[in-house]
Amino acid sequence: GVAGYNLAPLENIELNNIKSMAEAAEVYSTTDDKYTPYLCNGGVIGRNGASLHNIHASNLEIIASSPVEKDVAFLGSGGMVGFCFSSTPPTLTQCSVDQCTVKGYRAGGIIGYNYSASLIGCAATNVDIYSNLCCGGLIGFNYQGKNIFGCYSTGKVAITSDLTDKEYLYAGGLIGKGGTTIEVSYSTCDVTNPSE
Repeated sequence: GVAGYNLAPLENIELNNIKSMAEAAEVYSTTDDKYTPYLCNGGVIGRNGASLHNIHASNLEIIASSPVEKDVAFLGSGGMVGFCFSSTPPTLTQCSVDQCTVKGYRAGGIIGYNYSASLIGCAATNVDIYSNLCCGGLIGFNYQGKNIFGCYSTGKVAITSDLTDKEYLYAGGLIGKGGTTIEVSYSTCDVTNPSE
């Protein structure tokens, strides 16, 4: 929506009617010569490394996909940000998405794959989040993300994989997979995970 790869703080932005699709037709392992390390797709930013403030996006359709049997190390699909990482952890404050459909290997209403960011006062409302690995109303995969404070999500979160024998399919109203400190936050998402 704004940037494929962002390293500068952004604030006071409003976007709507964003449709974005990123697809890896083939995915190679880290030992192969051809390696696809990043596939990041977000309604506002694909890969983000800076703080965001007062950014609002609505009516979004964001898809990042790869062959289901292969993993892309940093594949993320998010309503706001696909993949968030910086050695100086960024903070997303007063950011929101509304009327948002996100599909991806790691899919979230705000961030698909969160490596280091904090969320403060953020909201993902009326979202439909689908993943074949992990998905959450706010964050799909929270690897080393920091605090979540004063945030909420509404809508649907669902694992769509038929690989129900796998032990690592995760879905949650706020976070699909990964720990962090969560305070004064809630979700009313309808969460579906067919795995045991």
